[in-house]
Amino acid sequence: MRKDFPDFCLANTPIEELLLDPRSRDDIPAVLYGIQHIYKNVELREGILTLMREELYQCPAGKPDKPSRRRIDPGNGRPGMALWQLLVLALLKQGLGCDFDRLAELASKHADVQAMLGGDGWRDPLRFTVRTVTRNVQLLSAALLGRINQLVVREGLGLAGWQEGEQFRARLDTYVVETNVEYPTDYRLLRDALVGMVREVALQCDGARVAGWRQDEHWKGKIEERYQALRRDYRKKSRNTRVKGLLEVARQVGSRVETSRRRLVAAGLGEAELRELDRLAGHAERQADQLRRRLLKG
Repeated sequence: MRKDFPDFCLANTPIEELLLDPRSRDDIPAVLYGIQHIYKNVELREGILTLMREELYQCPAGKPDKPSRRRIDPGNGRPGMALWQLLVLALLKQGLGCDFDRLAELASKHADVQAMLGGDGWRDPLRFTVRTVTRNVQLLSAALLGRINQLVVREGLGLAGWQEGEQFRARLDTYVVETNVEYPTDYRLLRDALVGMVREVALQCDGARVAGWRQDEHWKGKIEERYQALRRDYRKKSRNTRVKGLLEVARQVGSRVETSRRRLVAAGLGEAELRELDRLAGHAERQADQLRRRLLKG
């Protein structure tokens, strides 16, 4: 048995009157501000709850031909978590990017979150176990959350003054994060495309029982050897020789991949299955041409 809203504690501050700290730089008040706005906007709130009812409840009486997608009957069984509580927890998890352990801790111990859930965090707090939170929040599918997000985003755009049909522009902050991404030189991109081709064609051949790539690890090692040789001697007089060596192994791999592709087509694979292989092959051909023009032809 489920209701739309919980039995709000009489001593609790109403959700629409809950005072959140506007100066806080933490992420929890920011998410709660959005949830509070949803609660105040009756039309938006009812639209979201309608989506949740359609997703979670069994087919309506008198419509036996309508397929039942979920298992919940709102009128039978033990009392379950109210739809509003389910929505609050799901939005918190999305907004904070937290796991279910932190979500259960916030639901049980955080005073403002308790108020949003309809409890009194001081006198008679609600208690939620990790199991309860997990089992309930997982009832909301990714498709349903996506539809809810569309309603929320549209409401936010309206608050920003956006009108239907207008071009929307926004400013974003950027920040530096630590990465291990290497500088994307053309010969490195060629190496990556060749290794990807070998991996993809070996996988496809293995699934379709097509011979020809039993020594795929040998070819990967050969590509890596030529790449490292060019990288090591890039500033030396032997650079052009190393470039030709990498281009030669690219030609050999490309020829073998083309032969295997014809065999895969004969084995029944369509364009959809070979799309990734074709993408990598085109990328490798483009990088090989650029490497040839830049380093050999100047």
